[in-house]
Amino acid sequence: MIERPSIYKRWGKVDSNLALHAELTPRFYDDLRKLQQFSLTGILEGLHPITNEPLDRPYTADFLFRHTLGSVAYLWLMEGETESVKSRHLSSTLKQAVPYFYTSRLCDLKSHFVFDKKFPNRKLRQFSLERSCAAAFAFGLGLREAGKKIAEICLVALRQDYCFDVAKYPIFHFILRLYCNWQDKDYPLQDFPTHPIMEGLLAEWRTNDIERIEGWLLAACDHHTHRARPDNNREFFEFSNGWRFYPIEILMVLRLRQYLGLPNPELDHPIMKFPWSVLSPEMSLEPDELLQAVLKRAKEDEDFDPELLYQELMVG
Repeated sequence: MIERPSIYKRWGKVDSNLALHAELTPRFYDDLRKLQQFSLTGILEGLHPITNEPLDRPYTADFLFRHTLGSVAYLWLMEGETESVKSRHLSSTLKQAVPYFYTSRLCDLKSHFVFDKKFPNRKLRQFSLERSCAAAFAFGLGLREAGKKIAEICLVALRQDYCFDVAKYPIFHFILRLYCNWQDKDYPLQDFPTHPIMEGLLAEWRTNDIERIEGWLLAACDHHTHRARPDNNREFFEFSNGWRFYPIEILMVLRLRQYLGLPNPELDHPIMKFPWSVLSPEMSLEPDELLQAVLKRAKEDEDFDPELLYQELMVG
């Protein structure tokens, strides 16, 4: 059993994070307005609407569409965290973010396939391993199918060499390796960064020994706080720009253990005291009214169908 590193002394307070949310959200609301405009007009700030077929359409519109969807996902994440802290209960706004994350990641992957087809002698690498956070987030919220699909999108991006940051971020690799372990799949990469705590947790996550898994999970909770600090000249940190107080990787382990019928410990740790640091009941989730309107417009104008696109991209 590894020795716990203790909580990072400069991890900070959640109130400072909420103050940052209040500062950032106005610019994210501009992207919300863009989506509202798109749902009514089919135009995203003068760009052509996103399209599903054929795959040789220009990729710039897809890039901006996926960016706007992702921006609104983070808006709901920030608003949901703020609402949860103020009410001391899990806000439903957090779950509202997941369909936006999913559709954004889907469009992200599609734009890379489009680029490959349009420029066969070049390689686009703009997919980030940070996308895996949305999969862990969905699992914690009890949205199993969304979590699986987002993880599969990330794995396709790894197989196709679309990720620009594979040499960084051990926890993001951990999230996808954990998913592969649960699904009995091989991880696409052989060379990637690791950390002893996350390696131990990955090796032990299926154990029936509740005290043993508790020790590894508490060490991982500590480790999360060390990875939630600003990047510097020597190192990049997984949670420097988001998820600072949200133990997504811990919740994913707990959820997958729950799926296997394994006992889960009660974790006495500051990061597990927030309203979102619990496993929500399993559920399915429909997109909110705005995203439904956006997808309806894209379907009517360009025959864009997220589920058909997902199946298409999964087979390459």
